[in-house]
Amino acid sequence: MTFPLAVAGMVGWDNSASMAAEIRRPRRVVPVTLAAAVALAGGVYALSTWAGVAGYAHWQGPAAGTGRFGDPANSAPFLELADHYLPLARPVLAAFGAISSVACLIAATTAMSRITFTAARAGMLPRALGHVSARRAVPTGAAVLWLVLIGACVVLPTALLGAAPTTVSAWEAGIGTVPLLISLFVGLVGLPVYLLRTARHTLRPLPHLVIPLVGLVVIGWGVWGNVRPDQPAPGNLYWLWTGLILLLALAAAGPEGAPPAAP
Repeated sequence: MTFPLAVAGMVGWDNSASMAAEIRRPRRVVPVTLAAAVALAGGVYALSTWAGVAGYAHWQGPAAGTGRFGDPANSAPFLELADHYLPLARPVLAAFGAISSVACLIAATTAMSRITFTAARAGMLPRALGHVSARRAVPTGAAVLWLVLIGACVVLPTALLGAAPTTVSAWEAGIGTVPLLISLFVGLVGLPVYLLRTARHTLRPLPHLVIPLVGLVVIGWGVWGNVRPDQPAPGNLYWLWTGLILLLALAAAGPEGAPPAAP
């Protein structure tokens, strides 16, 4: 549950914040774009999930069909459905799968490179990561860094451990979820603190105190659920990997990474 919780609750809000400084009329564009994207993605997800459940339930029965549709070992359920119902559609669905994977890579690289670029521009990272292409205005240093990191996360564990890519991605999703949840946890704590220190008159009980408190409880439960040492391997070591990631983050955010003092 922690991974969809992180995706639904955290991923995206930091991207829009970093992009706001580079968008014309961000107060209008960002909310409209986010609402439209959520509505479109939610509709497509609901429709595709309904189609998958209905297709397997009609084919194999309600219990066995839904079990097969949700089986982690079934890495391409829609291709399997196409083979059963409409074999001619298999190449089209395979193309959709390849395109969606590349689209996710582009989205992740673009969003994270912009965040890295923003941090570099603020003096928090080496200057090379803030380099911008004169032709396309793209932060090339940050984009290359994220491509290398993503490639390493995909290739190295698969090569070193000999596990299937789908298995490795599941492990990395579990490990990577916890820092995301901790980031949201810090953001929820920081919201009322920031308003109290900078704009006390704008503080409202429901959006700035009650909702963050509920979020802290939910996120705290998610963090504990994913770092419990009594999980099956390799989940029993997620607490160790998460600790190492946090130590690296703290080291990177030390005095060397602090922005220069104002003149």
